[in-house]
Amino acid sequence: MGNQGPRFLIIDTCTERGIIAYGSKDRLLFEHELPFGLNQSTYLMPALMEALRPYGAVPELAAIGAGMGPGSYTGIRIGVAIAQALAYAWKVPLIGLPSLEGFIPSLPSVRFAAVLDARIGGLYFQRGASLLHEVRYEGLPQICPLEEAGRYLKEVP
Repeated sequence: MGNQGPRFLIIDTCTERGIIAYGSKDRLLFEHELPFGLNQSTYLMPALMEALRPYGAVPELAAIGAGMGPGSYTGIRIGVAIAQALAYAWKVPLIGLPSLEGFIPSLPSVRFAAVLDARIGGLYFQRGASLLHEVRYEGLPQICPLEEAGRYLKEVP
């Protein structure tokens, strides 16, 4: 697969900040943020086709990653359906990716909480710490009522 290692396509439309990206472990070849909002289905396929055009009709891929939430139910279905169709057509594995992991800080040695509006009077959140070359999560992603968010997130600076 070239001299840059295996390449991956990532599609995540679970949140209002949808993204598609293509690259290897060491090099991002493209990243495209979809227009902010809940109507990403309008923009996903045109953006994906434009982004992949330089890499051929069937790009060189080891796998496709799809955002699996938490987030908008419809957004999850749209991104996963497109990723699943491409993985099937191109005969590559499909891997589910937790969407909150896309919101962790890139700074070394910090405690963090990735937080998303759950739109039901609550928050989705994932706590953890980024260390020199790894990220450690404190449990699984959770949901909490807005009025209790301070209690759940009090240990995060």
